[in-house]
Parts: sequence; C-alpha cells; structure tokens
Amino acid sequence: MGYDLDSTPLGQVPDGTALLLTGPDSSTRRTALDLLAGGEEAVAVVATAADPAATGSALRRAGARLDPGRLALVDATGVGSPEPYVASVPTPADLTAASARLAECFEGFERERYRLGVVSLTDVLGYSGLDPTVRFVGTLRERVASEDGLLLATFDPAVDDGALPALSQGFDETLSV
Repeated sequence: MGYDLDSTPLGQVPDGTALLLTGPDSSTRRTALDLLAGGEEAVAVVATAADPAATGSALRRAGARLDPGRLALVDATGVGSPEPYVASVPTPADLTAASARLAECFEGFERERYRLGVVSLTDVLGYSGLDPTVRFVGTLRERVASEDGLLLATFDPAVDDGALPALSQGFDETLSV
C-alpha cells in the first residue's frame, strides 16, 4: 500500500518506512505535522516543544481530525491538556513513559495503519543524551517496521550536528527541509 508523501521528493514510501526530517525546528515541525495529517491513517505524535493546544491546532489546520480514535498526542512538554486525545509524560527525558503512552494510544486507534511523529528529536536529545535517544528511535523504528506504519521525526542539526550520523542510522531516509 505505502504512504503518500507527494509534497516531498520521495513521493510514495513503502509501509514500515522511517523518515528523518532535518533543518530548523520551525520548518521541520510544520512539514512533519503536514505529512502526519496528510493521509487517512490514524496519527500519533510525541510533542516535545510545542504545547498540546498548539500541536492540535497545527494538525487540525493540516487536515487531521481531532478524534481520540484517530489521533493521539503524547505531550512531553509538561503543560498537559484536558483533551481526550492527549496523554502526558513529565518531560522529553522520560522515554519509557512516552513509549508506554504510545502503546496505549495505538491500542485505542480505530484504524490499523498509522503515522507516527516525534517532533522533535532535538529536544529529546537535549534532555536524554545521544544513547537513550538512539535507543528510543530504534524502539519506534522496530514498531513501525513490524506494523507497517510510518515514522516521521524531526531534528535540527544546527543544535548538535555531531549527533546526526548516529540518529540517521535509525531511519530509511533523511530529508533536509
């Protein structure tokens, strides 16, 4: 089946693809949220910088339905939200909690296919360090590959360009935005 990413040079990508978007956080965030909302699949997003209301609004503008059966937002900002599609973890450093919240979200989806986003790995790296961030990406990558999902993550190499080679190993493609 694949996933339609026509607004990128990649066009359509196969099921199980992991894509790293690199560039300034504002550009990669906007591109990632547009691509996440751009299909009929369920959407899960781990948000580390923008509060849940801003992320939800950006997803709605991009075409996503803010319905708990189709959308899950794991808020790692500490802001929290009463919205039923938002699950919170204390900080971007709590990768175990983020993974557990994502697993709960996937169980609640009405659709089997999904697009998963991490916006942004820059924050995760800053809070957790390189090794835990690489392991987190590996965990998400394995899940997406085994369930024919799509993983989109963002990273700003201007913050830590030395981490890019290690992070990019967990992805099928790296796309500069």
